[in-house]
Amino acid sequence: MSAPSPDPPENRPSTALILLAFGAVYLAYGFNYFAVREGVKTLPPLLFAGAHITLAGLVLFGYLIVSRQSFRMNRATLLWAAIGGCVIFVGGTGMLALAERPGPEGVDSGVAAVLRATTPLWVIVLEWLRPRGERFGMRTYLGLAIAVGGVVLLLSHRLTPENFLKDTGVLLVFLSALAWALGTLIIRYHRHGGPSIVATAHQMLLGGFAMLVTGVLLGEVEQFNKQELTSQALLAFVYLLIFHSLVAFVAINWLLGHVSAALVTTYDYVTPIMAVLAGWFFLDEPLGFNSIAGMALILAGVALALSTSGQHR
Repeated sequence: MSAPSPDPPENRPSTALILLAFGAVYLAYGFNYFAVREGVKTLPPLLFAGAHITLAGLVLFGYLIVSRQSFRMNRATLLWAAIGGCVIFVGGTGMLALAERPGPEGVDSGVAAVLRATTPLWVIVLEWLRPRGERFGMRTYLGLAIAVGGVVLLLSHRLTPENFLKDTGVLLVFLSALAWALGTLIIRYHRHGGPSIVATAHQMLLGGFAMLVTGVLLGEVEQFNKQELTSQALLAFVYLLIFHSLVAFVAINWLLGHVSAALVTTYDYVTPIMAVLAGWFFLDEPLGFNSIAGMALILAGVALALSTSGQHR
């Protein structure tokens, strides 16, 4: 896999547009863990996640048809779109949904957010292992390290030993982070030559369908009880359909064509900030020194890492 060629100057997006795309991802993923947790309280995890991702893929195909854009891909590109979609959605999203199931092995959403913050670090490791992989400057490494420290400080009150002793859930979140990192690199280095939305539609439809099939094979159909379908689960489904899939993942695919995968995955650092602020605003949860200091470190670390986005492609 060779690194994508730098954009010609006339095709290079403006810094403002790149920051706007990052902002869309950060905001859209802000309530991701909370929405997943609410959905899987009453709905089978893989069927729940697979349904909103598959539906998002169908919506994108509908848009391409209505706008009369071609969505054809050659076999090799289609194969890589399928592999990338399955790795990210079955491996990344699916294992996260399984990890957040209610029960003794389910992990707290705050713990999940901290463990998923390892995704950019996995990207760096995989890039180092890859022949001719992308190398980063000291500012990127320092920024990511500061952001990790900020996430730990922000959620320190929720990181109890009991939460980390849930072996299955913790392992699933770690594997989810690794799958997202690997899938992100697959998408970055095996890109469709046309508009990124075409590849995104294929990745979602194929990856989401693979999740549904996996859920059926694991017996989740028998676990579904429409009597347990709650308004909170439906709201979570709609939120994930619109913001997780149609807004954030489309923006992520576009960003992967212009900045490094390690920088794109910094949304896993900002998500805990959104979760804490939402708890403070909607649920009157206290906002102490650790929370404020942690958020400051995260923002400083991400800003430092993003300041290199024009240098590393």
